[in-house]
Amino acid sequence: MADIQFACAEDGTQIAYEVLDAGLNAAGAHDVVMVSGGTFPMESYDGFPGFTRLLEGLRQVGRVVIFDRRGRASGCCRVH
Repeated sequence: MADIQFACAEDGTQIAYEVLDAGLNAAGAHDVVMVSGGTFPMESYDGFPGFTRLLEGLRQVGRVVIFDRRGRASGCCRVH
């Protein structure tokens, strides 16, 4: 998986996301948005062969944007 980045809502809620470039044989300039299931943060999926195959298949459609549900992300977030 790509590097996980974090965005913060105005209330300080953390939202983890990552963007995967489209595969070499992608069908076009489409964006595919995937919301992580919510039970486990998306960084816990790394290393699961089924999830890796899913992402590779989605990359054949276009760029893939994955994000965790609000408040599910781990990591640090500062509110200004």
